[in-house]
Amino acid sequence: MNTTLASQTMVLPEAVLHDDIYLCPCPYDSTREAVAAAKSRLGALEPEQAVKEAYYEDPTSDFINQLGMSVIKDVKYRRSGLATMFIHHIVNGRSNPERMGRHWEWPAHGLTTTLMAVSDEQPQPEDAKILAEILSSYMSVIDVIFKDISFLRQEGEIGDIRRRSVSGMLRRFMKHEKHKRQALIFLFRTS
Repeated sequence: MNTTLASQTMVLPEAVLHDDIYLCPCPYDSTREAVAAAKSRLGALEPEQAVKEAYYEDPTSDFINQLGMSVIKDVKYRRSGLATMFIHHIVNGRSNPERMGRHWEWPAHGLTTTLMAVSDEQPQPEDAKILAEILSSYMSVIDVIFKDISFLRQEGEIGDIRRRSVSGMLRRFMKHEKHKRQALIFLFRTS
């Protein structure tokens, strides 16, 4: 799908269904060149260094998005403090009104892929710690997203992508009994 923003044509790829979660491979207001540069930069860094640099990135950057997708490909990323960085960006970030994306979208996507990676396999001790950290951040993350509820009600493909992304994250949280009720309450408040 093509869309125009600020006189620049961008390509919005189809969301990819992966284990019941829709993963969008590039940010809404990104170009192919920016995505390629982020992939190249990520490939040149060790996971620990990539996570350290990500703390200083705009949370809507292509680099953050690429890190979120790297969790599925390489266990070293999730064990390098990635979940902590994603939570930090969600809870402490601020959205830029000049950009299409909300500050929490790519970090939430990364948090979802991390949650998917650590909760779908028999957790190793390192993954159990990551899972506990993510689950303990649940209310803080949901509060941030709920403040932007109007963006989840947006019409069209971008609204659909946002809703699929957030619902995928909520489904992951709902697999854990402690958060099932809270996730359902969030869903009913947004409908």
